[in-house]
Amino acid sequence: MAKDLNPEESHIVISDRSINCLFCEHDVFIPYVTYKNEVVPEMYAGIQANHTAICTHCGSAIQFEHTSNVHVNPIITEAKLQAQKRCLLLALQILVQEKKIDDTVLTLAEEEQYVKVMVLLKSSTNQVEEMPALSCLAIALSRLSTHNIVDAMQMHRIVMDESYPGIEPFLKQFIK
Repeated sequence: MAKDLNPEESHIVISDRSINCLFCEHDVFIPYVTYKNEVVPEMYAGIQANHTAICTHCGSAIQFEHTSNVHVNPIITEAKLQAQKRCLLLALQILVQEKKIDDTVLTLAEEEQYVKVMVLLKSSTNQVEEMPALSCLAIALSRLSTHNIVDAMQMHRIVMDESYPGIEPFLKQFIK
């Protein structure tokens, strides 16, 4: 759970079984990592990480200590998916404009042939993801910063702080 933990609406699965809130039976949570000081006299003192899922319906919290069998499945809304696709097209347009990839990649992206887009981006990945538009976007953004077309630090800050609403205007300023 820790490695794929993002504070966004998600379904939580434990041992291949979806969980519901104990109070309201709702199944959408926002996962967080929380920390607490733990002191055992004469033994040790340290910080312990807890994984907490907050029900989006009633606010009830569920905590998980052992997370090896807990999986978080973010909910991808249609609006978020469309934003990912728009950002991908913008990133690809910039790479084509800078002659870093062939322009056939734009047609493939518009036709949502994302596995072929990944091949054209010369991705080292050979696995097909559940959300290929997001995978292609990550690869395209990486290529933009690798080729020093965009400021990598600024792009990273936008991705971490603002997500898709901030990426689109940032990428549009590089389209000529």
